[in-house]
Amino acid sequence: MPSNRHYLLKLGLCFGFIFFGSHLASSQSQDTLLSAVDLKMMSLDQLMDIEVTSVSNTPVKISEVPSAIQVISNEEILRSSAVRLPEAVGLATNVQMTRVNSHDYGIVSRGFNGLPSAGGILANKLLVMSDGRSLYTPILGGVYWDAQNMILQDVDRIEVISGPGGTLWGANAVNGVINIVSKSADQTQGLYVSSRQGTYLRGNIEGRYGFKINDKVYARVYGQFFDQKPSFVTKGVRANDLWENTQAGFRVDAYPTEKSTLTLQGDAYGGTSHFDSAYTRIDGQNILGRFTHNFSSTSDLRVQAYFDRNDRETPNDASDITEYTLYTSEIDAKYRKQLGSHNLMIGSMFRYREDRTFVTPETQFDPVNRAMPLFSAFIQDQWVIKPNKLSFTYGSKILHNVFTGVEVQPSVRLAYQPSNLMTIWAAVSRAVRVPSRFDADITGAESKFEAEYLDAYELGYRVQATKDIFISVATFFNHYDQLRSLDVNLTPGARFPTVLDNNQRAESWGVEFMSNVVLSANWRMRLGYTYFDYEIWQTKPTVIPVSEEFEALDPEHQIKIQSIANLGKGWSFDGVFRYSSRIEVRDAVKAFVQPIDSYSGLDLRLAKSFDKLELAIVGRELLKPRNAYVSTLIPRGAFLQIKYSL
Repeated sequence: MPSNRHYLLKLGLCFGFIFFGSHLASSQSQDTLLSAVDLKMMSLDQLMDIEVTSVSNTPVKISEVPSAIQVISNEEILRSSAVRLPEAVGLATNVQMTRVNSHDYGIVSRGFNGLPSAGGILANKLLVMSDGRSLYTPILGGVYWDAQNMILQDVDRIEVISGPGGTLWGANAVNGVINIVSKSADQTQGLYVSSRQGTYLRGNIEGRYGFKINDKVYARVYGQFFDQKPSFVTKGVRANDLWENTQAGFRVDAYPTEKSTLTLQGDAYGGTSHFDSAYTRIDGQNILGRFTHNFSSTSDLRVQAYFDRNDRETPNDASDITEYTLYTSEIDAKYRKQLGSHNLMIGSMFRYREDRTFVTPETQFDPVNRAMPLFSAFIQDQWVIKPNKLSFTYGSKILHNVFTGVEVQPSVRLAYQPSNLMTIWAAVSRAVRVPSRFDADITGAESKFEAEYLDAYELGYRVQATKDIFISVATFFNHYDQLRSLDVNLTPGARFPTVLDNNQRAESWGVEFMSNVVLSANWRMRLGYTYFDYEIWQTKPTVIPVSEEFEALDPEHQIKIQSIANLGKGWSFDGVFRYSSRIEVRDAVKAFVQPIDSYSGLDLRLAKSFDKLELAIVGRELLKPRNAYVSTLIPRGAFLQIKYSL
């Protein structure tokens, strides 16, 4: 637990620049500065006209996308109870967001939540990107959410695709792709400061200052600090899972010509996550540069490169990885050209990763340190058979990785629009999950770990039923081959009693429903329901499985409802309701985790906006303490938020 002196020091480091910025802000034009009263209700037409890029790599209206996609807008994020980035992602009704403890989250799409670990639930079939930078970690697979933070005020949107995205985005985009898109620097001019203080959230303070260098160059700097109280093991007994994190960064956007854009951005963070008797120190830095050029309305080029370093150290853990450092360098280029009725896109990417692993005798990797170069190239063509009626998109990505060599991920999509208010779409895709270091390099394996494969079949329907009701329905059937299995090692005298292999197959199927409903000029709701079911079986009857469901702990039914209402005179009242059905587990899995009861959660937010000030009180988990994934309780809580914009 940080001392008051430690706390004040971090506040000074994060926000020393803000007071300097407030002096400069007074000399700027107020036309582009954000005030609390600028946050207005988005209409249904505005929501449907939001352009997304994650499906086709080119801007497309969400109403026309041939994929199961949801977009969490900046308004929906700010009008929710979300404090941290994973909580904002969890607003999408087509993902399952599980809170493990005070600092860790598990986020999946279309199932296959993994068993909990000290780093959270590392769901290995979901690709997450932040402004095109991959957040995937190759040591265990998945995302360390305790190291991912942004000022939510500066998030433009979160695009959530459920279903394969490997053709465009490569390995591990198996069950979905999440793309977090931040606002450009010219959209975040002026001063913004926010503070949250509460019962479970001990404290959070953040600030950003955006300024104009000249008529063609804009910049912003930011800083934030979190201090999270522990959850509970049982009612009244606190868990040792304190969490604190400090982060700062910058972004510069330049427009040297009317057709070109240059972006440079970077972040640095550090913090501590506690778990039982252990603790983990995290720190990392990243820098990203991007150049885009529009040759014409039918042709453009994008080149992006970034470097990322992150380090996790658990010095007092006697049974796991004591330190892990990962270095990532990546460059990719994408070129689009419209040729008649064909919208052709080609691209290539080279990523070089190298890690340094320090382990205990109980957890050994061979090799201990590994270089992991990856090269990929893709081609995709959208053939507009009949404008505004029928289009056919087909393509494939080829990649080469150090674990399994060459992999191919083709995809075909068909979209039919009976009218400009309705889209019917279908897709067949193949996606690949390449092994993580834990899969391929853990000592004791009896055979080489291979890639996991998915063949996915999707059918969707999207319609603006009335001027106030939008409906989207997606159905899917997935077939998985060579799934990871945890098996008994039958070798006499084997040092490791269990081994990882590819001795499972699975099938899953489900329905995803989402609707935006405008109830009045000042009241809008977003509703979602997902149904998910699956079957897993062994492919080698001679193998004794420790767990047939090593990584499939998912609710069959899930409901999410978000309400956004303006009450007048600057008052607003918003809420989020969540329901997940009971998660049953088989006897073999109960050694790791017990069945998880059904869960109902309710968050409410009441806010009052003034000229440049907003006050809000937020209550979270108001129905009952939440049963987290590892038998900890996320308590009821409330916090007060003060936001000031100039």
